Amino acid sequence: MVITTVTGSVAGSQTINVTWSAAAANGANVSSYVVKTRDLSVANSVPVTACTVDATQANPNLACTVSGLINGDSYEVQVFAANGLTTQATKQVTPYGAPSAPRNVAVSAGSASGVLTVTWQAPSSNGGTSLLQYTAEAFDQSG
Repeated sequence: MVITTVTGSVAGSQTINVTWSAAAANGANVSSYVVKTRDLSVANSVPVTACTVDATQANPNLACTVSGLINGDSYEVQVFAANGLTTQATKQVTPYGAPSAPRNVAVSAGSASGVLTVTWQAPSSNGGTSLLQYTAEAFDQSG
């Protein structure tokens, strides 16, 4: 059995989506697919099972969402087709990392009493994805 295509894409923070093509039966029907991940940033890491897909159903969903990963680490994804004769295909994926802190943050008096103006420049690293928003919070520390 040969899985010809494995695709890994970032789904969000600490999460990747894995999809693959159906394996050719080669004499025996595929009973399941097993998706394993291995953190390539950790020396001597071993593959860990992320999910198992039942291939005996009609039109099985050949996809798996893997969560709990470490942002910024590279992962090898292995997809195994099982029917007694196991084969695999692999793909390397890196989840988004955390962005660095905004640069040159400054606070100044605003145009009215009780108003502050906060300015900053974008972080030097966006963590591998577009930043969608910034949130600024103010706290009254006077008690």
